[in-house]
Amino acid sequence: MTDKTRMLLSYNFAITENNNLSPLPRQEFADFFSTNIEKNYPIIECRSLNNPHWIVEIIFPKSEFLPEQVAEICAQFLANKRQQAAKVPDILALGGIKKTPNSSSSPDSLKTGEWGVDIVETFSAATFLQAMAWEAKTAGMNRDSIFKIELKN
Repeated sequence: MTDKTRMLLSYNFAITENNNLSPLPRQEFADFFSTNIEKNYPIIECRSLNNPHWIVEIIFPKSEFLPEQVAEICAQFLANKRQQAAKVPDILALGGIKKTPNSSSSPDSLKTGEWGVDIVETFSAATFLQAMAWEAKTAGMNRDSIFKIELKN
């Protein structure tokens, strides 16, 4: 049995107000996480994905990290990057383990048993979570199969 866990990141820039904050282009998002994670955590592997939804693959040893810890590392890196913004956004990392059968054979798609994490930038985490009905959607789910990381500014 392998000691590795696979996590895929997507990106949701949920800021509509007129401001000086711009979404990260797809490749910049991928390069940002790959560079920062591999530099600070050499036992974690990253690569860019060729998938319409998923942007970054992260492979980490499950004996060293919980999925929530890796997602929190990602959220903190993005929060640190945005500290120079005129208005600093809230950062969310919303994760869930895929339990449904695979719909694609592509190596860049999320597979059953792997973690999918949406990295979100918003000026109001509470409003974003309410709009997507997070509590209702996750109410009956096993707490070992989902997580929510919130970094509020």
